[in-house]
Amino acid sequence: MQHDFLHSFPSQERDEAVFVFARAFWFAFLPTILIFLFIFSLTALGQFYASVQSASMGAYTANAIILGLGVFQLLGLIVFLVAVLDFYFDILIVTDRRLVDIDQEQLFYRKISELNLRDVEDVSFDRKGFFQTFLDYGTITIQTAGARENFVVHNVRFPSQIATIISDLSDQAKEGTVDVKRFPEVKVIGVLEGKLITAPNDLVIMEAMLPEDARRNYRHVT
Repeated sequence: MQHDFLHSFPSQERDEAVFVFARAFWFAFLPTILIFLFIFSLTALGQFYASVQSASMGAYTANAIILGLGVFQLLGLIVFLVAVLDFYFDILIVTDRRLVDIDQEQLFYRKISELNLRDVEDVSFDRKGFFQTFLDYGTITIQTAGARENFVVHNVRFPSQIATIISDLSDQAKEGTVDVKRFPEVKVIGVLEGKLITAPNDLVIMEAMLPEDARRNYRHVT
């Protein structure tokens, strides 16, 4: 299903192009999935054992064990689904005028923080361990001006390219380039849902920039 990046967050303006739309990489959620499957398997085995041994332990006791483990499975499933939503809806968005950090902190609570590109002091990234290096995902830290809290985004793919895009757009903003003319002057001009964008027209195709936006014809670093 096509994502309409031009309507990514509530305060987004009509002509506000999106260059980065990044969720946490699914591989980072794999340990949580494995833990859930392990616990679910153990409880299922417990239910099976109770049903097989119902004659020796008594029908009432066996049914109580099966029911109790079933309740535990239901609660575990709810916790797992909340973890999935929390993981999936943590999003970093970079437009031609700001950074938006969306954090799904609880089931019904979403925190949206915004940072003007002019207020970006420094951008760094790190990849730790074999898997992060091999699969190219890691943590991006965005230092902010003043007393504002730094933006820290974990487990996003292509952290180097994203950090470069943020730094480039921030430099343009500080140099006085108006927002509707800001465009990454780097080889990779966008990272949208884990896809590297190198051609301006692809931003239009993916609905991250308006078709009439003059930047679609910009030449960029190759």
